[in-house]
Amino acid sequence: VACNRDANFPVESGHLMAGCGAMVAAIEAATGHTADFEIGKPNTFMLDILIDRMQISLADCLVIGDMLASDILMANNANIPSIWISEMTTYPNEVPNSPQPSLLMSSLDEISKVI
Repeated sequence: VACNRDANFPVESGHLMAGCGAMVAAIEAATGHTADFEIGKPNTFMLDILIDRMQISLADCLVIGDMLASDILMANNANIPSIWISEMTTYPNEVPNSPQPSLLMSSLDEISKVI
C-alpha cells in the first residue's frame, strides 16, 4: 500500500525535497512489484472517508494544495473546487493534460480574500 506517488514537494527555500513517490519507486524497483493500492492523493479514498466521518457534502469542500499532480488532481477527480498555491503567475500550460485548479494564489495569505 502506497500513501502517494509525489516524486517531490516544495520547501520554503524554493527547493524540492524527495517525496513519498520517490521512496515507492525505489521499493518497487528493488522488489520488482508495484504497489497494490494507493490511498493518498490523487486517489479520493481518504477524502471519501473524511466526508463520511464528518458527515459533510463534497459541495462544502475546497482543496488547497501546492502539487498539481496530487492535490489539484484529487480535487478534479472528486469534482470539487481547488486553490493551487504556487509562485507561478499563470496556470500550467506547458504540460499536456495538466490538472487545472479553480484558482491560483501565490500564498496562503491570499485565501482569506476569497473565502
